Amino acid sequence: MDLQVLIKNIQTLRLNDSDAALKNIASSEKYLQQAYEGRYLFELIQNVRDANKDKEVNSIGSVYIELKENVLIVSNTGAAFNEKGINSITTIGDSPKDSQEFIGFKGIGFKSVYEISEKPKVVTEWGSIVFDKEATKLLLLNRNFSDREIPLFFIPHYSSDKLSVADVQNGIVTQIQLPLKQQINIESIIKAFEVVGVHQLLLLGHLKKIKFSHNDSISEFEITEDKNTGKVKIKKNTDEFNFKHFKPSNKIAIPKSIIDKLEDKEKEIYEKDPFVDISLVFDLDEKGRILKAEKSKLYLFYPTEISSGFGFIIHSYFIVNPERKALRNSLLNNFLLESIADFLSTEWLAQAKKQHRNSFIDLWFLKEIRKLQF
Repeated sequence: MDLQVLIKNIQTLRLNDSDAALKNIASSEKYLQQAYEGRYLFELIQNVRDANKDKEVNSIGSVYIELKENVLIVSNTGAAFNEKGINSITTIGDSPKDSQEFIGFKGIGFKSVYEISEKPKVVTEWGSIVFDKEATKLLLLNRNFSDREIPLFFIPHYSSDKLSVADVQNGIVTQIQLPLKQQINIESIIKAFEVVGVHQLLLLGHLKKIKFSHNDSISEFEITEDKNTGKVKIKKNTDEFNFKHFKPSNKIAIPKSIIDKLEDKEKEIYEKDPFVDISLVFDLDEKGRILKAEKSKLYLFYPTEISSGFGFIIHSYFIVNPERKALRNSLLNNFLLESIADFLSTEWLAQAKKQHRNSFIDLWFLKEIRKLQF
């Protein structure tokens, strides 16, 4: 890929947009940064997950996060950037992800790095994609723009900086460099990683290691999954957490009558693949017994702000708002919730009794299921 030519073509095309359009895009970028506040590390991690989920790669990769000399560096294995990926991170609502199994919401998540960096840089084997308002300002000299009206991501720039030989040999395909804003405290970056908990990583899949290092301090997640038993183990430094997935024996088929009423992008995705997963995830103790989790949420990989009312995680491909915090008013969501209730009160009940009989005797399970049955 000739990255320099590609970036130049993108610049030429987008500089032809009207002043009003560019100013509106700048405003939208800022809004998205605020909407995703505090989530930039998780968004970068999930982008790596999606790269590894790509059907041409379908691998299990690692993420290496390093805080060094006021620069946050995120390196990863997985699928390398291509033209579609570049369009995704530079625009709003133009994601190349064409399956419900990909997490990213229309290229929006990457904009969250605006919270901590005004000059993000994506380094690849072909050179670098640089986002810099000052450089864009030079391209808009003859036009009436204030600094806040200049978009950061929409007009990318090229740098010849490439991944090092050592990075390539270690399987690194992309490195995101985020020089920190002056007002950003190093401790806030460390805290942001600490907020990324085991339950947030639990449902991602396609990742085996996430490592954060700063000076002599290292924090590391190691993730292993047994697809035959549905058990997942996450080791965070010296602590170990165990979980169990329960899924229907067959994927849930979405009726055509519901698919026909979805919005264009969702409709296109589900017309290609009308089947979705439902997953119930339970915490396990050290003896493999089911535990009740407090204040469990509905999940679309990342927890929404909606409490399920149950003592376990409920995950499915819900239609959510761009911030992924709330469910949208959608026939698909209604169908998924009904399907979850059906699974809980029938097949899951039989699975749980058979596989975790001792845990299941605990009356809270019976109490929760009776809510669905009566």
